[in-house]
Amino acid sequence: MLGQVTENISYEPPREMNSDIVKFHEPMSKALLQISELKDWNPKALLTKAKKILENDCIKYIGNEKYNCLPIANYNKTTHVISFNNSAIGHSCTCQGFREKLKSFEDGHSDIRPICAHILAVIQFRFISDYNGKGNCEVKE
Repeated sequence: MLGQVTENISYEPPREMNSDIVKFHEPMSKALLQISELKDWNPKALLTKAKKILENDCIKYIGNEKYNCLPIANYNKTTHVISFNNSAIGHSCTCQGFREKLKSFEDGHSDIRPICAHILAVIQFRFISDYNGKGNCEVKE
């Protein structure tokens, strides 16, 4: 019969998490995948850049819930610092895009909680590390 499921399909989670699949498992990334493009904000671009950051091994833990996002070779030249739990929104980044979104949010011009690809990459980095049993990556590299 059409439309009738005759067997249960079980889901087996991945054995190891990586930058190719994290967006389907990490909660914020999953939510971003479901958002359609909003005005001048494209969550798919955010996810793509976060993946590029992870693929290039740009995230380094520096202590006290802070991470450096190193530049991607032949793409950009600036290291950004991402901090967690030090603001009313729970995270911050030194990049220009985040600062502009934060100002717009604080001034009441946007109801979108500010985020950038650097923050998303760190969130994904932490998720991958926890999933793969490496803890919260509090070891300097």
